Amino acid sequence: MVTSILARDINEDTIMFNRMTDYLFLSSTTFHSAWISLLLVVATMSTNTAAAQPPQLAVANASVIDPVTAESSIQSTTAEFYAGASIDEGLSYVSCVDPLDSVDLESSLVVENDHVGSAGNIYVLAIVGEESYMLVSDVFLPWDGLRDSLEPFATKTLQATETISVLDQVQFESAGIDQGELTIYIGYELISDTDKIYYSATPLRVNIVPGALVSRSRYVGVDSCSPYAVDATSAIVYGTGTVTNPATAEVDLLLDLYMPDLNLFGKKVPAMVIIHGGAFYGGSRSQPALVDYAERFAAQGYLSISIDYRLAGQVPELSPQFASLYDQIESEDGQEQGLGMIAAMEDSLKAIAWLKNYAQGQGFEISALGLLGGSAGAVTALNVGYGLDDYGFSVPEFKVVVNHWGNLAIDTDSSKPSITADEAALISVHGTEDPTVLYSGSVDIHVRADEIGLTNELITSEGAAHGFSENRLWGSESFEGSGYTKGERVLNFVNASMLTPSGPPEEVYPDQYNVLYIGHSFGRTFAEKLETFARDTGFEDHASYIEMSGGASGAPDALWADDGHRENIKAYLDTGEIDVLIMICCSVEFVETGGESDEAIWNFASYALAKNPATRIGLSWLWKDFPQDYASAEEHRDGADESYALWVNLANDLNADYPDADVFTINHAEVVYDLRAAYEAGELGGDAAQLTGPSRNSVFTDEKGHAGNITKDTGTLIWLHAVHGVEPNDAPAFPQWETDIRAIAQAALDNAAQ
Repeated sequence: MVTSILARDINEDTIMFNRMTDYLFLSSTTFHSAWISLLLVVATMSTNTAAAQPPQLAVANASVIDPVTAESSIQSTTAEFYAGASIDEGLSYVSCVDPLDSVDLESSLVVENDHVGSAGNIYVLAIVGEESYMLVSDVFLPWDGLRDSLEPFATKTLQATETISVLDQVQFESAGIDQGELTIYIGYELISDTDKIYYSATPLRVNIVPGALVSRSRYVGVDSCSPYAVDATSAIVYGTGTVTNPATAEVDLLLDLYMPDLNLFGKKVPAMVIIHGGAFYGGSRSQPALVDYAERFAAQGYLSISIDYRLAGQVPELSPQFASLYDQIESEDGQEQGLGMIAAMEDSLKAIAWLKNYAQGQGFEISALGLLGGSAGAVTALNVGYGLDDYGFSVPEFKVVVNHWGNLAIDTDSSKPSITADEAALISVHGTEDPTVLYSGSVDIHVRADEIGLTNELITSEGAAHGFSENRLWGSESFEGSGYTKGERVLNFVNASMLTPSGPPEEVYPDQYNVLYIGHSFGRTFAEKLETFARDTGFEDHASYIEMSGGASGAPDALWADDGHRENIKAYLDTGEIDVLIMICCSVEFVETGGESDEAIWNFASYALAKNPATRIGLSWLWKDFPQDYASAEEHRDGADESYALWVNLANDLNADYPDADVFTINHAEVVYDLRAAYEAGELGGDAAQLTGPSRNSVFTDEKGHAGNITKDTGTLIWLHAVHGVEPNDAPAFPQWETDIRAIAQAALDNAAQ
């Protein structure tokens, strides 16, 4: 079971793409040759094709430059833009891909009706972090973000639908790209009016994530990349409550449950409680917008419940503690509605209690709680999240509250309810023209949140009134130029607030020999292949786990400094079942001290050995990147032995501090240099037709120096020897290679032993 896991921290795209003009702001750009080489692809174009259309991008705008003042403004457009990434040749579209996937990226645009037949320019832009590119003819070229330097993909007579194949069977790993986000914008303009560009305000975002899957067969925590199938159960009785109208009766309180359709036993699962609106006189748990939220959360790995509660018209009978609260805060006006508001709070706590009992009964744990409501439901969520504890109620800890056009009335005399910096993060969506619950109420809450340092965000719907239809969560941007819909921003905010380390991303079994690799792509490929090699040589109980981050972010110091990666690694180690922990060079400290020290390696080793004193610690060495910078294998290898000696000395120092531990090094770099030398001597034949090229017949796959297939297999033999003691010559034969890679690996080990 090879598991490739990336606990990523993807920053939001801060590019203000609200105007494709001189006023378009892009951070200063550094162009990396890896992306240039990746994007040197043939882009093709067709019109009115019968191919399946990719998903529609949610928001389209027209950016207009006033020719006199040069000021920019945004207008609406009937143009439509579509784009999607596929790993099955267009049968389905995905938001995340593994760097090893072969990816097609298709896009199309539907021009405004009166633009059909006009001469126009079509634009395709790609943005990766702070790097930006424009597709010109059949290649992506660096773009500095200025309107004057923007070049079109094509200039042509516009058809009703224009279809563009942007990427065709591209593997991101081949360009040395192990992780990141590719953002694609498409747009067009008329030759007769170049002061106006029609474009996709919300772009296509493709996350490149090691281990990304189309679906999940078991629960691995919250995963927006690989949606879970959702299991929904309706009309569950979560409790009872007394009402007095039209007659006194005990009524069932109902909820609908949404959860990943997988076994959650032993897992830690975050949960969202969703509360409907209706002025406390109406509404339902089955309101479509709330069902949509519940399903989206469950597909990401949450357990979500949408609840009904007793309404004001039923004249609920409150428990003594809530009746006391009602007496404290209710005035003569709106007594019945106030009764409904308090009943909604009481019933919400009952639903939360049911939720915890349900999880316990099913053998899993609620790791974090959030509240989401609309209108009266938002008022309830705000009061439960921030108010009840001020009145002596025992409430659970909440990580986030989502407020859709609700309010929290704070009594100025008592300052109740209070909001403190250690309470739930808050995100609100509210229309400026809301006549039902005033927008100023949300502004006041967020001003208070800013004052005390509470994590918060207010999404303003300019000109919108009250309700989901008015605020268009999935059809308008969170703010002009953000590139995210309001709904997407809410999901991202909730994820950031709710996700705390909750156990290893994958199950670690005590009856297996568990090897955990933490590091970047120059070790990942061997860690992945090791499981197959181990089992082929008789180690049937071998299981590999990977916590990967690309480039320098995969060095020990960067992994230790990153909260997400560090806690994920600790979660694996906390099981006490990790038999081997492998790290890879090089931390900044190791480089700057000339190999004298690397505190992060000590930190990870100390933690691992505290959890399992028998854990073996492996330190993996790497070859020098950018092999084409060296004229020959000899030049490439120059200085490598001396550098590796520093790595061995570091391992010895670690062993001296932990004398009972088995500390070892892995020098797979040696076979990389040997393979290059063999290639240059003409000894690899058709196994390596070129030094750098396609993985199937090259030593390296890209300028960065990622391993080709023959290099992967030979290097994995070195890992197999280090982890399981298998001599390369004793490994099964490799009929796919004419070259005897076992002999190459064996010679490297024999030379090292001399």
